[in-house]
Amino acid sequence: MRRIPAALGLFLALLIAPKPSQATSGDVQAQLRALEKARSGAEMKIRLELSWDGRPEQHLIETPRIDIPKGAALRTGVSRSRFDGNQTRWAQDSIVTLPTGRGPWQIGPASVVLRTRDGNQQERQAAAIKVGERGHNRKLMAQALGNGMVLAVAFIFARWRYRRIKANEPQLDDGLKDLLERAEQAAQGHAEAASAEFLSALLELRLALDRKGVDNGRLWSAAQIRERLERIRFGGEQVPAKECLEILQTIRMAASTSDPGGPQ
Repeated sequence: MRRIPAALGLFLALLIAPKPSQATSGDVQAQLRALEKARSGAEMKIRLELSWDGRPEQHLIETPRIDIPKGAALRTGVSRSRFDGNQTRWAQDSIVTLPTGRGPWQIGPASVVLRTRDGNQQERQAAAIKVGERGHNRKLMAQALGNGMVLAVAFIFARWRYRRIKANEPQLDDGLKDLLERAEQAAQGHAEAASAEFLSALLELRLALDRKGVDNGRLWSAAQIRERLERIRFGGEQVPAKECLEILQTIRMAASTSDPGGPQ
């Protein structure tokens, strides 16, 4: 009896060996989700989805079982599948009529049995979902109330702080305030050399401060201002505007610290 070569025997064994079932390729994933907002006593659409690697004919799907709340009703729709060349997605939409009353309600879990053409079967379960939850809305309302309280406290503190600053802010009497405004108006438009009008306003301010309880150590004296004014009027000289503006600022600071009642 002639012996079959080992290579030929291996080839024949591979040729007549049974092919592996396509049902074993890939794992089946199941998911249950809500497609509409839940309202008491109203209908809402839900969807059960299955997905697996391979073609649609690998699995025969029995009618799913979906748990629903007490007092609810379930109406199952038509299923459909789609194959993208690598994976199959199977879906079935159903209508749940929710019971009356306050939520939330639990829908699911959903169980489905898948069979292969060679008789094997497996059961997959999709986790339950909660619909009509009020916790999210309460959280948003709490956040809104909390933010509103923070803004209110910040506004109250800002007003209190502003009033404290205004209360501690030095106040000018009306006479000095008018003289300062006149001096500031006279300083406008003279960037290089001070005008005689500006020096006259400074002189009036300086004389007014002499009648107030104020530290005059950093100010030009009335005589110094008068001397510069005469240089402009009669000598044709120029007094730098920058120096006069600095003196105006110093006078403003001195006026803010002056005693409205005058020297004691």
